[in-house]
Amino acid sequence: MNNEITGKMLNVIDFGAKGDNITDDTKAIEAALNKAAENKNGVFFPAGVYLCSDVKVPKNVGIYGVCNWGFRQAGGSVLKLNNENAVCLLNVTDALGLTINGMYLDGNKQTGSGIHGIYKNGQNVDKTEDAYRIERTKVEYFSGNGVHLKGAWCYTIRSSMIAHNRGHGIFSESCDGFIIDNWLTGNKGSGYHSDFWSCSTTMTGNRIEWNHYAGIFIYFGVHFNITGNYIDRSGGPGIYINKGESPDINGITITGNIIHRSGADEKYADTHEDSHMILHKVRGTTVVGNTFTSGRDDGGKTGRLSPSYGIVFDELEHTIIKDNTLRYGAGKELLLDLGNHRDGTIVKDNVGCIAQG
Repeated sequence: MNNEITGKMLNVIDFGAKGDNITDDTKAIEAALNKAAENKNGVFFPAGVYLCSDVKVPKNVGIYGVCNWGFRQAGGSVLKLNNENAVCLLNVTDALGLTINGMYLDGNKQTGSGIHGIYKNGQNVDKTEDAYRIERTKVEYFSGNGVHLKGAWCYTIRSSMIAHNRGHGIFSESCDGFIIDNWLTGNKGSGYHSDFWSCSTTMTGNRIEWNHYAGIFIYFGVHFNITGNYIDRSGGPGIYINKGESPDINGITITGNIIHRSGADEKYADTHEDSHMILHKVRGTTVVGNTFTSGRDDGGKTGRLSPSYGIVFDELEHTIIKDNTLRYGAGKELLLDLGNHRDGTIVKDNVGCIAQG
């Protein structure tokens, strides 16, 4: 393939990348991306293992690979971390209009400390919508977060697997996001985690399972639509929403989710985090039409029967918890009302029974 821009996708091999799991391909990858950026082009990665780290992704490029990884298998076009002192594998802080499609990002069995897979740290220099698209991509085995988005504005994560990272699956202090049809699996933190301001995010159709802390954790955020997800065997709560010290946290809809076997980790046993859901000081929130069930590990014979509590809530305002089912929903209490509510709180017509044994 000619290295000059011809309107066709560039091939990273033409820029000196080997993909042989031996050569450091970082400079070759950056050369290909920078050339592609000149004409808003894409770079194709043939199947192979490309060793790299701290790859700086420019504006207006696409990263495309051969997508044949499996749930438990690597495969296809692999970008593999080769520096235990790196900050990340892909640095997308100043990228705009970026697509990452069909790649496998390998953290190399969590080498180093606090290294992220896809990393954005602050608002881009153009101060405009990032318009990231992460699609059909697996991000696995990083010592930090799989996807770390601080200051992102407009992004989509779709049909991807973000798994077995030592931090969170997706860490977000961002807005205008769509997180749809993904696996967020087996991360040491939460499946989705926001420690600070985040807003305007839709989370639909995800399988969020076996994460060591929460399935979804939101610490003061607004305008979340959490609909139709399956959240299974979280170490702590399936969903935890906490106003914290923010002026407000509101406009959240939680509906049509199945939340199963939360509170699996013994260290949370009999605490409020041994629950399917915690709502602390939330405002303007709807929790309607969800299904909560308890259980043990797969096969039903090992692991603790959890959770102890179904929904734990306090200091609510203009919030509805209604028409949820909790058949065998928890071991101790289905609804743990800690009180101190303000105006307009409705809790009614939630049916179920306590799990036995």
